[in-house]
Amino acid sequence: MTLTINPENYGKLSSKYLPKVISNEAENERALNIAETLSNKHDLTPEEEQILDLLVTLIENFEGK
Repeated sequence: MTLTINPENYGKLSSKYLPKVISNEAENERALNIAETLSNKHDLTPEEEQILDLLVTLIENFEGK
């Protein structure tokens, strides 16, 4: 099932969390904290799920280097 993403809501979350390519341990810790917060939240919105997926991908990429 494909969930529809609301661009306005996604934009607000992007502005709040500012996801970006992780280049150091401090940025990785920040991303981990945000991902943990979202993971512990019940009933994520589709936009929150997308931000969480993005953060997990960025974290895995950084930690894989």
